[in-house]
Amino acid sequence: MTALAEAPPRVSVVMAAYNAERTVAAAVRSILWQTMPDVELVVVDDCSTDATYDVVRALAEGDSRLRLIRNAQRRERAWSRNRAVMAARADLIAVLDADDIAFPERLELQTRFLERSPHVALLGGGGYELDDATGVLLPYTPAPADNPAILARMRRYNPFVHSSVVFRRGAAIEAGLYDPATTPSEDSDLFWRIVPEATAHILPDPLVIIRIDWERERQVSRMRRAEDVRTRWRGMRRRTRTTAGDWLCLLPGVLRLTVPSAVDVRLRRLKRQLQKPAYAAVIRDWIRACETGQRPQPTSLDALVAARRAG
Repeated sequence: MTALAEAPPRVSVVMAAYNAERTVAAAVRSILWQTMPDVELVVVDDCSTDATYDVVRALAEGDSRLRLIRNAQRRERAWSRNRAVMAARADLIAVLDADDIAFPERLELQTRFLERSPHVALLGGGGYELDDATGVLLPYTPAPADNPAILARMRRYNPFVHSSVVFRRGAAIEAGLYDPATTPSEDSDLFWRIVPEATAHILPDPLVIIRIDWERERQVSRMRRAEDVRTRWRGMRRRTRTTAGDWLCLLPGVLRLTVPSAVDVRLRRLKRQLQKPAYAAVIRDWIRACETGQRPQPTSLDALVAARRAG
C-alpha cells in the first residue's frame, strides 16, 4: 500500500443508520458525490430490521471511501455515532443523518473554512427542511455566526443544525463525545460541552436538507421540548459565570411545555413558511438525483443553477 493510500482523508463523515432503507442511499450518495472527493464516510448500522445494511453494503462495493460497520446489538444513535467517530481517520468529523441530504459543496466549504481557521472547533451551517409528505421545502431561519452570538443563543435554543455540523475529532473526544443518556438532545448536550472550551462558528450557506416527518414530530414534540430545557439547564450549570438573566432564558422553554404538541408543530411550520426558498427547483433536482442514483453533470449546485437558467 502506498503512502498516499494510507494518508487520512481531509474529512470523515459519520452516519448512524437504523431502519433507513428508504432514505439512506440518497444520504450516502450526497456525500460520495461531493465536489471535494477526499472524504470518507463511516456508516454504523444499528441492527436494522429492514434492508438498510444491504443497501449500504451494495453502495460500499462500488466506492472504497464508504466504510460500513454493524453493531452486534441495538445501541441507539448516540452510541453508534460515537463508534463511527472513533473509527474515523480524519481530524475533521462531519455529521449527516441517514435520512438527510448534503448539498454538493457542503464539505468543500466547511473544510476550507476550518483549514483556514484552526481555532474553530465546531462549525455549523444553514439548510432546508423537506416535508417528507408533501415535498415542500422550508428554509431555516438564519443563524448567528460568531462565538459570542452562538453562546447567547444557546441559552434559548440550539442554533446548530445537527446534520450540518463539522467538529474537530480531538475536541469532541475531550468533551466526552455524545452522551446516550441525553437522547433526543444528545447533539445539543455535546455542543454545550464543546463551545465553552473552544470557538464555534456558523456559516450562512445552506449546507443540508433535513427530512421532516411532521406526524412523528407531533408524537415526540413534548419529549424534545422537555429534553431541550434539561440540556440547556445542564449546560448553564457547567459555566463558571451564570447570571439571573441566563436562568430566565429557560422560562420560555418551560412555558412552551404547556403548549399542545399539535399547536407547537404547527407554529414551527408557520415560522418556516414565512420564508421562500431560493432555487427550489434546483434543490429538488439534487434530491431526486440522490434518490434515483442518476448523478447529474455537473454536480456543483451553482453550476446546476446556471444550467437550469440556460436551459
